[in-house]
Order: sequence, then structure tokens, then C-alpha cells
Amino acid sequence: MPERVLVLGGGDGLIHRELLKYKGIKNIVHVDIDRKLVALAKTHPILSTLNRGAFNNPRVQTIFNDGFQYLRHYSGKKYDAIYMDFP
Repeated sequence: MPERVLVLGGGDGLIHRELLKYKGIKNIVHVDIDRKLVALAKTHPILSTLNRGAFNNPRVQTIFNDGFQYLRHYSGKKYDAIYMDFP
């Protein structure tokens, strides 16, 4: 079971919702370039219901950056699993 997960994209929070079902996942680092989509997913009644408030979960940390640039310049962190959710 992965404990530390990286999610690139997925600003709607739906992949977060699914990953948070697994108690063994201790940390989800979410890298997304679209601040507006993430803000909408946090506050819009339909989206926040669909993602079950995933962005409010303390296991989710959002970093606003381009996913490719984040991978090129990240500080040597290791992840047990990486998921990409791009359009």
C-alpha cells in the first residue's frame, strides 16, 4: 500500500476522493497549475459534493505549479505512487 502519493493535475478533486478511501495513504501531494479550478472544486456545491470535500482533508497538500516543472525541480522527494490526471 502506498503511503506517500503524488497527483499531477486532477484539480476537480475526484482522484483525491478515491485515494482518500485508503487509510494507508498518509500524504497526497497534489500539483496543479489551475488555481481557479481548484478553488471552484473546493467551493462549488456540486463539485465539492462529488469530491467529498477532498481538499479539506489534512492528508492533501496542494502545490500550484506546472506538473512537468515540479518533477524536473522537486527536492528529491520520493513517492510510492504517482498519478497523472490531465485533460
